[in-house]
Amino acid sequence: MTRIDALAQELGSLLNLPFFLETGGSYTYQINHDFLVQLEEDPAGLLFLGSFLVSLPVGKFRENVLASAMKANYLLNEPSFFAFNEKQEKLVLYQSFDFSRISAEKLLEAFSLFVEKALKWKEAIDKGQNGPFDFLQKIATTK
Repeated sequence: MTRIDALAQELGSLLNLPFFLETGGSYTYQINHDFLVQLEEDPAGLLFLGSFLVSLPVGKFRENVLASAMKANYLLNEPSFFAFNEKQEKLVLYQSFDFSRISAEKLLEAFSLFVEKALKWKEAIDKGQNGPFDFLQKIATTK
């Protein structure tokens, strides 16, 4: 059993969530019927949480959402960050960890905060907003 296998299984037990091994060695946790979080190790020894949040087809709304996401990356002092998967046209949230310094308990805490942020952004964008209301208020006052 590899380190990621052991950590993924321990995290799955702590979360009491269904999870499965993907081709390529990443693990996917099913949060609800349409929201998944992946756990993956990269060759450099970093551990990543990742989640595809929403589809963003070409247009002004996508431009506005991506502008808000990039502002969030810059302004918020948080360990997670947004990216855009151009091939799938989806907004993605990631968070990285030093694999040698993470335990299942620490990952559980980070996982919970990651899911909270991801769902907050997903729900806001699904409602046609550029991001969560509290974030939009914050950036409006920093202009």
